[in-house]
Amino acid sequence: MSPFMSLLKTQLNINFGISALKYRFAVEKKKRFETVLMAISIIIGGGILLAFYSYFLLGVYTIGAQLNQPEIVLVVAILASQIFILIFGMFYLMSAFYFAKDVSILVPLPLKPYEVLGSKFAVVMVNEYLTMLPIIVPAFVIYGIGKGAGLLYWLKSIIIIPFIPIIPLTISALFIIILMRFVNFRKSRDLLTVIGGFLGMIIGIGISVLVQNIPEGKEEEFLIGIIMNRYGMMTYIGKRFPPSVWAARGISGHGIESFKYIVLFIAVSLALSVVLLWLSNRIFYKSLLAGQEVTRKRKTISYDVLSKKYVKSSSPVVSIFMREWKLILRTPVYLLNCLTGIIIGPILLIIFLFTKNMPIGEYASMFLEDPDKVIYVQLVSLAFILYVSGLNTAASTAVSREGQTFWVSKMIPVSAEHQVMAKFFHSYSIACLGALLMAIIFAVSIMPLLTVLPVLILGIIGSVPLTAVNLVFDVMRPKLLWHNPQEAVKQNTNTFFGILASLLILALLFVATIYMFSLGFKNWIVFLVLALIMAVFGIITLAITIAVARKSYERIEI
Repeated sequence: MSPFMSLLKTQLNINFGISALKYRFAVEKKKRFETVLMAISIIIGGGILLAFYSYFLLGVYTIGAQLNQPEIVLVVAILASQIFILIFGMFYLMSAFYFAKDVSILVPLPLKPYEVLGSKFAVVMVNEYLTMLPIIVPAFVIYGIGKGAGLLYWLKSIIIIPFIPIIPLTISALFIIILMRFVNFRKSRDLLTVIGGFLGMIIGIGISVLVQNIPEGKEEEFLIGIIMNRYGMMTYIGKRFPPSVWAARGISGHGIESFKYIVLFIAVSLALSVVLLWLSNRIFYKSLLAGQEVTRKRKTISYDVLSKKYVKSSSPVVSIFMREWKLILRTPVYLLNCLTGIIIGPILLIIFLFTKNMPIGEYASMFLEDPDKVIYVQLVSLAFILYVSGLNTAASTAVSREGQTFWVSKMIPVSAEHQVMAKFFHSYSIACLGALLMAIIFAVSIMPLLTVLPVLILGIIGSVPLTAVNLVFDVMRPKLLWHNPQEAVKQNTNTFFGILASLLILALLFVATIYMFSLGFKNWIVFLVLALIMAVFGIITLAITIAVARKSYERIEI
């Protein structure tokens, strides 16, 4: 086996945990159920989203067929996938090329630069295939069935699909390695990562706002307006990003003309790949070395400054609490993922309250005019706050984020209980901050302050069990063996199980609320009982978390 293929095999094994998955099924039979459950949940959740997306594509195909442009559904899907890959691929590639821990190990080995970069590029490509296929396959199927396409169409589709992500991902890779040749990435990585993450959020939110503001009952006119521009949709897109049109015409066309587009699409894809490998062989290692140059200024520190900084003592819980905040703020991946609820929750709330086709604010105002119905608005607001609180990845990755430095936590003279309590308070503070921001939005937009206050209080109380139940999963089975900080938060099954448990708690609260309404309880009694239930849940889950911590910290070895 060639060095490149051996390296590629190793990279794929590490990134996708193939060996770990085989071991889990072969040896750790108890964890089979966990893996199967997660797979089933992903299939169900993904299936629902796929159904809605396919319905949208069906509408695009129908309107396109009426305008004698049925292939527009292919263009839309291919273009969407390529734009997604072009934008987000930059940050995946940047992390793989320059920020991964194995880079310093691979560089001294007898491997050529293009072999190292090529293997990492291939791993990212596999990830992009997993993202791309749900976007383009429904469009290909809808067009093929709608047109009654023959065998040749499906064969051309199979040929084209593997090449679709190559052009945008290669463009991203070329941009990155050229940029990093002249930019000290160690100084700029935090800024670049944060900007990239927020850019992704903005794009997603922007698309959501655009979709929500399509005039109600005029969806068909909106799509027609997009398709029937003065150039024709195919020509319009072709001038801006030709590869998407090449692929669509190659698949949907007939005769020699279609094969010309297929050959052109594949040739450009391969040519760009060759350019990438050629360029990487010349500047990839240079950009790595340039990025690792570190310059420090000498600084004289007085005894008084040192004593204030290091002699000042605080409680172990407070010290670890502050350490957790510093770790998140200094690590962009953690910052983007652990504070997502604080950012996305309020933004989504604003979208729901102010988009034209979702007049939630108007409905809320109608209910608020009736004193007997005010509680319904309060409960819906509470449910939204608690739902966001349940998505607390800061809690479900609290121990995992320590990685192979976990041995430090075992060596320091601080009990496991105190360490876990500090992690709880850190995660809980994030949940409370999110609840406060959303309560402010409610108070400014639809509800009086006095009406919002009970919601905020219940949200803060309810965040205790939701934070604790997320934390306990990571305390029991932390993911400590990772090569990139992204793996600790994005490839951590504890996040999934924490969210699942949070949804179960919310479901129980919903059932309890419905039961109290059926018994005719007064509004203040409903609030009081909910507060008591959540407080009891909080005490129980927190006690379980502390009890688990004692055993878990002794058991875990690095």
